[in-house]
Amino acid sequence: MKVKIRPAGPCRRALEIEVDASVLEAERKTIVEEFRSGTTIPGFRKGKAPASIVERKYADAIQEELRKHMLPKCYREAIASEGVDAVAVVDVKNVSMEDGKGLSFTATVDIPPKFKTPKYKGIRVKGEPMEPSEERVDDAIREVREKFSTFEDADDRAATTGDAVKVDFTATVDERPLTALAKEAAWVGKGADFWMMIGDAREAIPGLSKGIDGMKVGETREVSVEFPGDYRIESLRGRSASYDVSLKEVKARKLPELDEEFLKTLKVGSAAELREKARNGLRSAAEQAETRRRKNVLAEHLLKHTNIDVPESLVSEETRRIVQDIVMSNTSRGVSKEEIEKERDGILAEATRSATERVKLGYILERIADEAGISVGEDEVGKHIEIMAERHGADPAVLRANLEQRDGLDDVRKGIKSEKALDYALSLAKIKKK
Repeated sequence: MKVKIRPAGPCRRALEIEVDASVLEAERKTIVEEFRSGTTIPGFRKGKAPASIVERKYADAIQEELRKHMLPKCYREAIASEGVDAVAVVDVKNVSMEDGKGLSFTATVDIPPKFKTPKYKGIRVKGEPMEPSEERVDDAIREVREKFSTFEDADDRAATTGDAVKVDFTATVDERPLTALAKEAAWVGKGADFWMMIGDAREAIPGLSKGIDGMKVGETREVSVEFPGDYRIESLRGRSASYDVSLKEVKARKLPELDEEFLKTLKVGSAAELREKARNGLRSAAEQAETRRRKNVLAEHLLKHTNIDVPESLVSEETRRIVQDIVMSNTSRGVSKEEIEKERDGILAEATRSATERVKLGYILERIADEAGISVGEDEVGKHIEIMAERHGADPAVLRANLEQRDGLDDVRKGIKSEKALDYALSLAKIKKK
């Protein structure tokens, strides 16, 4: 076999491969014999027909089988013999395979990038405060009390923020019933004995509760609603609606007192202990968020200060994954296929940019990990799989088997290694506290 290697891009090489006719002929004879032993030709017992007859009868099939077998066999041997660190075989072309003339073709492969390791020791990172304010602790305790709150009749006063109200409503868009726009909009266009919370940021009909604020039982009011551009119902996005609302009931939220009985329910001995528990929880969450923020700052710094080209095949693969995630996320939020298709170019551009950065950062962190002697143990892989399984409600053993089947364990190891490399770089960073 003769192999000539030439550059085909920053992280791409073309392997021009030539195989002697004798090698090709030997392989052809093996395949002809396989066909001969496995087929029956009229006038001969199974496996007893002359090779020349078998080869003539199945000429096209034998040629295709020879091609399918020889191409990958030869480019794998060429990659190994020439010591090419191939990330992926991206193309096989210029194939010539003739009796007596041997085989020649060009295999194009992607290879890892060559780059200078960026400075990662002593990077300056501004730190954000992680100690929660007393006001935030107050909010956290109130959130706990709200989970155990009850509601009492308050029909003798006007509805206000925090109240639960029962209403009847009908809506129009451009003086037409909103229910006529689409079937999926029916529940938004008309409702009876509909309960809602005034001031709820996650309200189903955006802005409706704001118009109800201040109403009294028995009162009817016209409320204007503007549906946002990303509203779950496509036919209502960006449109204005007029609601006729009748208030039927008002219930006021009653928070439990921080008395002995309630504190016992929360398994704490005192209000001071509850406050400290809330503070510790907020501090822990803030520390985790701040650590992730600092890692993001480090990652941006490493990307900015590294001149690196990356294999196109890896970027394409990562782009496909990101596009799939974006489409699934939008679909789960009720975005239609038509709407997603309209944004196709923008989605692809953003996915490509993000994929390129991910692949670049992966190589940079792998280099840092190797220089620092960072490795990944099987116990770490097992623990990571357990966390993944718990997150997705899956069995760890089944998840591991699925990962092994699709060669996904290497991706898990690389992910752990990259995270450890970021942890290492962060441990060496100079944190400037505000």
